[in-house]
Amino acid sequence: MATTEDSPAPANPAPPALPDYPKMVMEAIEALNETGGSNKTSIAQQIESTHSDLPPAHATLLRIIESTQPSFLATT
Repeated sequence: MATTEDSPAPANPAPPALPDYPKMVMEAIEALNETGGSNKTSIAQQIESTHSDLPPAHATLLRIIESTQPSFLATT
């Protein structure tokens, strides 16, 4: 009978999962709590300061969200 001691450790453990991007945008807007909303730069900076494990395509993903769900991001 196999025990957990007999099981090999995973070679490359998976990194912790990030929240989905719309959720991260909303969390950033709430954390910034700026009167009149937050601009794209401050939202991106807030996300980057909160999540150190963002994918290399982070900026591209924010642009996609902006183009598909413009109500998430201010246009200032």
